[in-house]
Amino acid sequence: MADLRYEEMLNLTADRQYPMGRRRFIFVHGILLFGIPMFCVMSGFEWYSHQFHFKGIWLLSWLIIALAFWCVVGYMFGRSRWRSIERRALRSRG
Repeated sequence: MADLRYEEMLNLTADRQYPMGRRRFIFVHGILLFGIPMFCVMSGFEWYSHQFHFKGIWLLSWLIIALAFWCVVGYMFGRSRWRSIERRALRSRG
């Protein structure tokens, strides 16, 4: 019984998020809600644990590379979530 309600909840969520479109969903849920926060958290951990020895352009370069890395990871995360939502939305529509 609990599995059925969980399944219904996932289908309702998929039906609500599917009309958002692939590009917007990946950008919002992947990059903005996953990639950027992970960049901030991991940079904070790095800052406090290793005490950056980078200064000036080296620090800026490191931050840009880390931001690009986490945006790519966020894109992949959003894309995998989109695939599961797309499957659920298509399954619930019959």
